[in-house]
Order: sequence, then structure tokens, then C-alpha cells
Amino acid sequence: MSVTIRPCTWKHGKRWAYTVTYDEALAELFAHTVPLHEELGIPGHVEVVVGHIGKVRQIGSSSYNGYRHMNAQELRQLLAMGWGVGSHSWSHGDVAADLELEVRRAKEVLEEAIGARVVTYTAPGDNSNMKPVIIDALKDAGYLCALSVTDDINLPEPDLWFLNRASNLHRGFGPLFSGFDPYRRLLQAREASGWVIDYCHCPSPNIPHESKDVYIHEHRARLEAVLALGGEEVWVATVEEVVDYILCRQRLSVEPLPAQDAAVFGLRLEDLPAPVRHRELTLDITVPAALQRSPRVVVNGHACPALLVRPGLLRATVELAQPVTLKVEAKGQ
Repeated sequence: MSVTIRPCTWKHGKRWAYTVTYDEALAELFAHTVPLHEELGIPGHVEVVVGHIGKVRQIGSSSYNGYRHMNAQELRQLLAMGWGVGSHSWSHGDVAADLELEVRRAKEVLEEAIGARVVTYTAPGDNSNMKPVIIDALKDAGYLCALSVTDDINLPEPDLWFLNRASNLHRGFGPLFSGFDPYRRLLQAREASGWVIDYCHCPSPNIPHESKDVYIHEHRARLEAVLALGGEEVWVATVEEVVDYILCRQRLSVEPLPAQDAAVFGLRLEDLPAPVRHRELTLDITVPAALQRSPRVVVNGHACPALLVRPGLLRATVELAQPVTLKVEAKGQ
């Protein structure tokens, strides 16, 4: 058996991925939802209506009018807790009517407010805010992905400019009005090695709209179902982490290099978009029997932790911020 290298579908060799998003980024999340996340060790992701940062919501006839949008300090607090923050447009209106404000200015203001990159756009309202002209503006402005209002999982090679979200709701919209299911789309994602992005707003004991949100006891059941069904197979991460990984995986170049008594490869990421921050990849490395007893993976002269996950297969997570040389050898060689 020769030595070969390929990237794992998901980081750490996980089978499927899970993310939970909260539209509007309401401060009331701190009352019940954020503590639940801290208890379970799961990061969340908030979608910010940038023109309303820190303001009491008063947008049209929204069910959440009277709630308060998080301020910059609260958003930074979530980032420090491992959460992600994305743009939900400037006004939660017709994005195509003012691309400069709704796309570009929203990104600039939100990045200044949180002191971090903003690469995720979530369509406000419905998929009319996923028009091609909007997607083109997002690409030009330096976003990396767009989240839709479409209930489905995402496959391992998704359209990053039309990501689906699973409806984590007490009751779905008509005409079916489907009831809450803590396992909704989780088994589907596991079997397809896919990615679930949950959609809800502000879980609590009392919610203003049962077709836009989930009660907090139901939300606990949902997150506990992710952990129970996923076990060691699920990667729970923010949108940005997963998108970064997909882009790195898609752009990995592996070049065998001449060497004696070892397998040596040059690894680099080709044409990676500049906004990508997390540049680690988990690699599956096939090895012959002679390398299975005491294998060692060396990256740029430094030993890298590697696990023999099954006969003939090593697994290692490698930082690829710069091109690296990776060597597979027997210890003591």
C-alpha cells in the first residue's frame, strides 16, 4: 500500500455537522438560550439587523417588536464565548433596493461594532432577498456565504451562496402546520454526511409566534438530541468555521515529493479567498502495515499528533496558513 492523503469531509473526521442560528440577534437570548448553550457546550450564531444594533425592535408588524436588538458589547460577549455573528441586512427590508447600504455598509458597520470579520449573510424575510444581484453584491463585498429560508440539510459540497436551514419551530407554517420534532433532519444529515443549520429566533418559556420560534424546553430537547444522536460523530460549530473548512477542503493541493525512507508531500491551499480565517484541515493518510506500529507525522520539521483510526489509516489535523511539507515515517527513523 502506498501512502496517500485526502481531506476529511468534516473537521476532526466527524461524520456530519451542526450549527444553530438565531435571526435578529435579540438581547432576550441572554435570559434562557445563552445559558443553555453554556450548559451544553454548544456555540450559537446570531444574525444581526445592523441598522438596529442596540435598539428596541420596531420593524413593520414584526412579532418581535418590543424586543431589543443586541448592542456591540453583547455581540462581542458572544464572540468571546465562541459564537458566530453574521449580517441579517441593514433594515430587514428589500435588500436589492439599496445594495450599498444593505450589503456593503451593513458589513462595514457590523465589523467595526464587533471587532471581527463578517462573512455570513442571512436573508431577511424570505428568499426574495437571495436574488442573483444580491449574491453578486455579497461576493464583491467579501462575504463567503449566504443563508436562505429553505428547510433542508446541506450536503458536503453545498452551494455556499444558497445554504439551507432546518426549521426548528414549535409549529411549521400552513397548510401542514407540522409539529415540533427534536430529531428533525438530524438523521438525514448523519446518513448523508451533511450539515444542519437550524433556524429560530429567541427560544423562551413564552414565544410571540409559534411558527417562527420554539419554546425553551423544546429547544433544550433539540440540542440534547443533536448531542445524543451525534455522539462522537457530530461537529458542532459556527457557520464561519464550517464554511472556512469547506473552502479549505475544496482548495487543497497535495504534491508527492521525492524522498528516501519516508513519504513526503507538499501541501498548500490554492486560490483561497482572503477572508477565510480558520485554515486547518483534518487529513486521512493511508499507510502500509510497516508504518502502523509506530507512525509519525512531521509537518515542517515538527511532530504532529496523529491517530491510527483503523488499520491502514492515520488521521491528523494540520494548520495550512502557509504551504507545508508533510512527512510520514516510522518513529526512530
